[in-house]
Amino acid sequence: MVDVSAFYKALRDMNTNETQALVQDYLQKDIPASQVLNGGLIGAMNIIGKEFKAKELWVPDVLLAARNMHSGITLLTPLLQQDRYFSSKGTFVIGTVFGDTHEIGKNIVAILLEGSGFTVIDLGARRQCIGGDVCCRREKA
Repeated sequence: MVDVSAFYKALRDMNTNETQALVQDYLQKDIPASQVLNGGLIGAMNIIGKEFKAKELWVPDVLLAARNMHSGITLLTPLLQQDRYFSSKGTFVIGTVFGDTHEIGKNIVAILLEGSGFTVIDLGARRQCIGGDVCCRREKA
């Protein structure tokens, strides 16, 4: 059983070292990577999302927590890819358009999609529309 409150505290405190240590601890206890992801990281981000919706947190708080979550996902990704029962739910191609200097929302969405089991191809920021459609067809997104 994964303690979502420990992951919540680590994400909320923006403590990447603690997040990574929690992930490693659970993996050493032979807890499956998918349980650590779903019960720990995603469960904690769900709580943070509810706090954001209730206006208890601001966008930067959510972004920092999502980046912290990504530090844990990075440790889990190789194990999840080896798990024959865990497969990508699909592929998203994401980017911001030319002229848009804000990529905070894109980054949050990309991290949350990855954490939810999707493959994310991030085209980056300030992109011309040319190329996105080619990437989508190539990746069958």
